[in-house]
Amino acid sequence: MSANKNILFDTGKNITLNPEEPFFADASYHLDVEVCSKPTCDCGGVSLFIKEGDTFESATIKYKVKVNVFDTLVNSIYDDEDFTSEKRDEFFHFYYDNLTDYDWKVLKSIYRVKKFNLVEGVNPDKVYFEFTKKDYREVSMMYQYGKIFPNGDFYVNYQDTWYLLLDNYCKNPECECNDMYFHIFEMDASRRPEDTSVGVYFYNYQTKDVKIDEGNKELMKEIVAELFTIHPEADQIFERRSNNLKIIYELAKFRYEKENRLLKTHVNKVGRNEPCPCGSGKKYKRCCLKK
Repeated sequence: MSANKNILFDTGKNITLNPEEPFFADASYHLDVEVCSKPTCDCGGVSLFIKEGDTFESATIKYKVKVNVFDTLVNSIYDDEDFTSEKRDEFFHFYYDNLTDYDWKVLKSIYRVKKFNLVEGVNPDKVYFEFTKKDYREVSMMYQYGKIFPNGDFYVNYQDTWYLLLDNYCKNPECECNDMYFHIFEMDASRRPEDTSVGVYFYNYQTKDVKIDEGNKELMKEIVAELFTIHPEADQIFERRSNNLKIIYELAKFRYEKENRLLKTHVNKVGRNEPCPCGSGKKYKRCCLKK
């Protein structure tokens, strides 16, 4: 990375352009950030909009730079017609050469927060997600929300250590339970994920009952308490996620069963020992015959 000063500047309320950088010495420049709008996607795509105007609200887009926060890549994909090709190249190379480690860290943080907010505002009726055959057979098994929404996981910093909380809910549309559980991990890049497990925290978001069978019970209680400090409305989030999961699962199961019914209408002449037409590689008698 370049030894230049950070392009992005954290004011404590929002992220702005660092006025000490020569490109942005003019106070009329502002920065706007957008992320990929698909809540189930974790592509890392972020668009930086350079806006010109006296205020952020009245500013108009003059240039756009697209970056990937995971690959730390910069691409120029949009520019105002008033910009000359030389000016466009100048902007592109400025970002390409000068984004610092801090800048990438800030952009990744913005990406995670904006994606998390997209997840919380999702309409489950419009989410297309396919579960595994095992998930369709075992309807009552609980399911990790983050498998559908990669940026929906919870992160907590407790006593200078970061923890990852993976929330799981019942996916059975006919079940009216209010149970969920967290699988909590200490975030430590030097250790294997399976070695960082703190334990499993069972919780009922209606009755507030807690059950911890194994793991560091006191630590988990403190971590979850910190989560409620960050998200005071956590119980409402859990309930909404539980309902969302059941809707998404019900729609996916309906599609799966419909496709299998249509498949069966075309396989009546398939022999028991012939390859299953679903493409699994198994014999028909050991795969879709009994479904």
